[in-house]
Amino acid sequence: MLSIAFDILVLTIYDEEDRASILSQIDAIQNLAGLKNMNLKIINVQGQIHLQIFGELSDVESTSISFELLFLNPLENGIRCKIVKPQGQETQLNPYYDSNLGFIDFSTYIERTDKLIDIFSKMKIQFKKEHPYEGVGKAQEQEKNSFAKNIKDNWSELNSINEFLVFELINEYKKKACLKQMIIDGQEMVDQLIKEKDKLNQFRNQNIDKVVDEYNILQHISTTPYQDQLIELDAKIKGIRDTLRLIQHNFQNNHLNFLELNQFTRNLAKEEFDAFLLLKKCLNQQLE
Repeated sequence: MLSIAFDILVLTIYDEEDRASILSQIDAIQNLAGLKNMNLKIINVQGQIHLQIFGELSDVESTSISFELLFLNPLENGIRCKIVKPQGQETQLNPYYDSNLGFIDFSTYIERTDKLIDIFSKMKIQFKKEHPYEGVGKAQEQEKNSFAKNIKDNWSELNSINEFLVFELINEYKKKACLKQMIIDGQEMVDQLIKEKDKLNQFRNQNIDKVVDEYNILQHISTTPYQDQLIELDAKIKGIRDTLRLIQHNFQNNHLNFLELNQFTRNLAKEEFDAFLLLKKCLNQQLE
């Protein structure tokens, strides 16, 4: 063990005095009762090579304790010690030691001046009071797995509900935006109707003493020649369509023969097409 430690320490960053102290401490524990499976390893800590020791300390309440030791640099800073979970055993770390990080920090129980022999002695004393491990039986394991499965299932269900609620919320926001736009459009329509109503009332007040019928209505409506042309074209188209309906009625009642129906219909259709084309042309010019 000493020769291995010597070869490894040559690669580390400890000074000569610290290396000698480390070798002395390793030599002092070589024949320590209950110490087994001890291995030396070098690790990189913040860019510097340190010495780490792994092993087991047995005969502590009939159970072996797995540990990791790290010699700090400089050595006057002491030794860091962790108690870890044994490999391949149905055990878990005792929650009493606040082992949330996956190990028990035993460094809180030792002093910076403690040597290896002192640390192992304190392990035996401390863990006779409160053992670092708790057994995990099959019943406990099943209960733990069942609890974990319930958590997973509940989380999945909660996530599905959350996605559904988010979807519904987005839809409600869309409906709210649509309703808001409908209100705006409706208000604009109401405002426009109020304006048209005011115009109608104004027109009625201005012409309340006038008698208007189909013979004099044009005298009371002020139009431009362009508007007169549009009115005439619209009236002509409607007149042609009324005539076509009358011709169809006469033909059905045998007041016209087929040749007359064909001739009248063709002539009126051409007139309607020409009038509609002219009306469309006028409207397009007005839009321009």
